[in-house]
Amino acid sequence: MAIDDAAAAPLRAAVPRQVTLEGCVNFREVAGYEVTGGGRLRSGRLFRSDGLGRLTPGDMGVVRALGLRTVIDLRTEGEATEGGTFPVAEVPVELHSFPLMDVLPAADELPSWGDPGFVAGRYLAMVEAGGDMLGDVVRVLAGEGATPAVVHCSAGKDRTGVVVAVVLGMVGVPSEVIVADYARSASAMPSLLERLMADHPEASGAVAAYAPAILHAEPDTMRTFVTLVERRFGGWAGLTRKLGVDDAVDALSQALVDRA
Repeated sequence: MAIDDAAAAPLRAAVPRQVTLEGCVNFREVAGYEVTGGGRLRSGRLFRSDGLGRLTPGDMGVVRALGLRTVIDLRTEGEATEGGTFPVAEVPVELHSFPLMDVLPAADELPSWGDPGFVAGRYLAMVEAGGDMLGDVVRVLAGEGATPAVVHCSAGKDRTGVVVAVVLGMVGVPSEVIVADYARSASAMPSLLERLMADHPEASGAVAAYAPAILHAEPDTMRTFVTLVERRFGGWAGLTRKLGVDDAVDALSQALVDRA
């Protein structure tokens, strides 16, 4: 389902940067969005990405220019072992591993992955199961000198999408803008699928079977997830209390939002 004009307008106005890298397909800035109560997300403070274990020498020059101080890796230990990790020896950063659950479905669940409600339910389960780590992510990003920071998983879509949605919700970014930012991953997913097929030619059938889950980045999925957060926790403020990070939100906002 396409993003409607009302949802797309704030996204077009903000024009966050897509960062072009050879080793990534979904590295982009999260910036420029208006915040409820006044202000905008600062440029160059927060980024989101797919896996960062294949950066080329040229990529490292681009990343250095961003001035990154923090990398938050949401992948499981197995994913990090297989895909590699951010090259801290070449680009010194604080690297934090917060392995949230892998949201890819079991084989018998694949037919359900086209249903935004099903996927949104998986996202809510991630929040409920990984609450301690989500709270830790917020505290890291709110820490003094933590930004510029990048949050990433393997695709930069599901786990990263949930974490970024939570962070944006906490600092007051409107829900439809959160939805639109999430849906921007859709354009990168065909390239990610092509890369997976090339990397695993011996398992092309299995990769193709998971294509619907890999390609899925429907606006209605994030829209439904936001609704579920409202029902389950009473909105972003309620989730903030549930995660025990009330005392970190002001610092998070100061780091990410320009109130001028």
